Amino acid sequence: MDTIAEDAAQLIEHLGAPVHFAGLSMGGFVGIRLAARRPQLLRSLVLMATSADDQPGNKAAAHVVTTGLVRTFGLKPIAKQSVRAMYGQPYLRNRDRSQAALDYVRSLPKSMWRPMAAVADRPSVASELGRISVPTLVVVGDCDTLLPPQHSLRLAAGIPNAKLVRIPNTGHLISDENPKALNIAIDRFLANLPHSATALA
Repeated sequence: MDTIAEDAAQLIEHLGAPVHFAGLSMGGFVGIRLAARRPQLLRSLVLMATSADDQPGNKAAAHVVTTGLVRTFGLKPIAKQSVRAMYGQPYLRNRDRSQAALDYVRSLPKSMWRPMAAVADRPSVASELGRISVPTLVVVGDCDTLLPPQHSLRLAAGIPNAKLVRIPNTGHLISDENPKALNIAIDRFLANLPHSATALA
């Protein structure tokens, strides 16, 4: 995960820093590391459905097995379980949405094992949260079972002056399930940033 964060830092430097950074789940793992270690690269930070914690021990072993399975066979054998983890139950009650989510997961390449391995092996960065000084918005779906809301609550409590938005009836993939509510939350956050953070945005 540290390597991915450094890759992101180099990309931002190449494209032109500072930027407004928004990351969902694994993207949030990257955003936390960037904001804590390379604050000069960011104007603001939006963390969606993510965590500063490491992978719990009881889940880490299972994740290793799952990663090996995906590396060999792809996601098709575990597609239904993956959909239930990635999407909230209110979203999946709609048959068309449920089928579309299943088709999407089945279409993902075997190379997904690589980011899955990085996620499983990530260390905690909770001790670095207090170093984050850029304006931060934390967003979580109330029905997220992959990274339940308590992860986001800890983020909001640990990052100075962070704002927290909980979106009801929404699971892990907030941007898929409830893009309207997410866009409203982000728009309001950006609109209320200090002028110094948005002047060159």
